[in-house]
Amino acid sequence: MKNNPYADHGMGHISYSFLASWVQSPWQAIGKLAGLEGSVGPAAYRGIAAESGLEVAIKTGDLSQGIMAAEFEFDQRNLGDPKGEKERGKLASYVENAFGIYEHFGQYEAYQKKIVFQHEDLPIPFVGYIDFLYPDMIRDTKTVARNVYSNNPSTSHCRQLAIYAFAYPDRDLWVDYVTPKETISHRVVNVEDHQRSVMKIIHGLEKFLSISTDTQELAAILTPDTDDWRFNDGIREQCDTIWPDITL
Repeated sequence: MKNNPYADHGMGHISYSFLASWVQSPWQAIGKLAGLEGSVGPAAYRGIAAESGLEVAIKTGDLSQGIMAAEFEFDQRNLGDPKGEKERGKLASYVENAFGIYEHFGQYEAYQKKIVFQHEDLPIPFVGYIDFLYPDMIRDTKTVARNVYSNNPSTSHCRQLAIYAFAYPDRDLWVDYVTPKETISHRVVNVEDHQRSVMKIIHGLEKFLSISTDTQELAAILTPDTDDWRFNDGIREQCDTIWPDITL
């Protein structure tokens, strides 16, 4: 039986959000395994709400219903945080711009389609959620404040969609960057190269997890970047439980 260091650290599956965290800020990824609790804010709520509203607009063919659904979803999550008013005010533009291209694709096959894919080289499966699954393509919607991906998609996002391609190798992969002003779409190419990159990242993570069966010990090997935007107040308050010697 293949060695499974993931089980030693409570990992029953691999998500790309975890892999992205491991690449971008290892201290945060391993910290979460050790009990670090993250937090999200209005920008994250905006993305969830805009996508939810887009789904309603596609399903009903009615943009106004989609916008209302997005605003309702945002209000359910934001719970009166005054910092969220700016994000809420842009929701209509996000939904409108996304719907401007999605209305031409017809009805989707599935929304937030869960995939569970067991790769032969791994002891635990990939688990992910496809935003919009169509008979001939997969589309992933990313809301961004401004479009910094006009020429090329993010490498990280390409890796995310490459994981979906393990489960649906016959579908074209698209990432749609939605801003309050426009939507820029990119087709993901060189999918197999991105899949190989994903597997390389996973094998590196596996080697690190194999160092110790004690998750706290693994976390202690790493040092948080206190200048990183991910190191927010909520994480700062938890530092003593994982990194008691860090200078704040």
